[in-house]
Amino acid sequence: MSYQLYNIFGYVPTCTSHTKEYVPYWQGLGKLKDTIPPLSIWETEDRYKRHNEMWHQIDSFLSGKTPNSEYMNTFGPDHATDIIESMVGGLGKTFYHNTLNQGAITNMNDESFLELLCEVNMDGIIPLLSGEMPRGIRGMEELVLDTHEHTAEVVVEGSYNKLRRAMLTDPLVNSIADAEQIIEGLLELERNIIPKQWYERKLETHC
Repeated sequence: MSYQLYNIFGYVPTCTSHTKEYVPYWQGLGKLKDTIPPLSIWETEDRYKRHNEMWHQIDSFLSGKTPNSEYMNTFGPDHATDIIESMVGGLGKTFYHNTLNQGAITNMNDESFLELLCEVNMDGIIPLLSGEMPRGIRGMEELVLDTHEHTAEVVVEGSYNKLRRAMLTDPLVNSIADAEQIIEGLLELERNIIPKQWYERKLETHC
């Protein structure tokens, strides 16, 4: 996947595992058989089970059931502890973080929320200057950002019309009928936790 993306855009993604989820190429939507098979959908129940086991493991340390001396035998350094070490020790290491652009990408909005190479110290996260986002890749980024912006507005405004627009802006949605059915299905499943206004509304017809 990394090589195919490099072949298309001339740049290698730093995190292919996440990049592949935001592009349409491996979603299984093509008519012809591709050299790389489509992504498989992970089962939510397996993920919930794994998370539950992880919480039990942590609770065991917190309760004293598992002695703290076993902690370092069970876990090793991870992304969070590496960041903490660099911050406290003033090591000046860089990490990729989701943060405001703040001018790091010169041809995108300063308030764009991007995953950028950053310095992290006790004063906060400082994205490093990266120059311009290449044409093509920038277009794909902006589409995802538009989807996120619409979604945030949906939550604040409670607008069904904008919810539909947000869904249909998403680069992975390719069917109006499917999108509408997904929205209606999720609204029904989440009726107990979503504000009542969503079930009292009528679809707006104006632009």
